[in-house]
Amino acid sequence: MFSNTSNDLTAVAGDGEGGAYAISSDPVLLHYDGAGWQSVDIENLASEKFTLASLMVFGPNDVFAGGSRG
Repeated sequence: MFSNTSNDLTAVAGDGEGGAYAISSDPVLLHYDGAGWQSVDIENLASEKFTLASLMVFGPNDVFAGGSRG
């Protein structure tokens, strides 16, 4: 399955409704809607150096990513 990124993914989790989310350490957040992957805007992290390492998905619109700054 093609994910639209050449980054190494650090976590993938399903949303319980046929979709999934994935993160990489760069940080990149991707959403799979059952047909394909799309990037999700994470503008609060884009201007700083974060490393994302964990992902929790409670539903299609309830997604949390964790990591470290630095």
